[in-house]
Amino acid sequence: MLLSQIGELAMKLWQQIPEHFSNVQLAEFVIMPNHIHGLLTLLPDRACPVPTVGTNRYQNIGRKTLSAIVGSYKAAVSREAHRLDLTFVWQPRFYDRILRSRQEYINVAQYILDNPINWERDEFYE
Repeated sequence: MLLSQIGELAMKLWQQIPEHFSNVQLAEFVIMPNHIHGLLTLLPDRACPVPTVGTNRYQNIGRKTLSAIVGSYKAAVSREAHRLDLTFVWQPRFYDRILRSRQEYINVAQYILDNPINWERDEFYE
């Protein structure tokens, strides 16, 4: 997948998530033309530092929940896109799923890795 300017921004900020949430480890991730897929591992026993307001792209992260992490990521991408005068809008929600076995993890990880190969069959492919 060749990334647009907004795709490059989304990738850069995704890779920065653990810098802002010490309880997160990144795994498989792909940016598609109209959506992203990513696996996050949440570590329950690590502290999550709260950045000083105004000095960090990631704001409002008082909790270590998946919703707080994804919301902060989406807000950071949106702020940077608007700052760079890029037209961009997120869908209002996100889909999450708890992976409860190693096999389930392997299946989802493979789905993510295969997503670019399957793009031409996507209903939104142009």
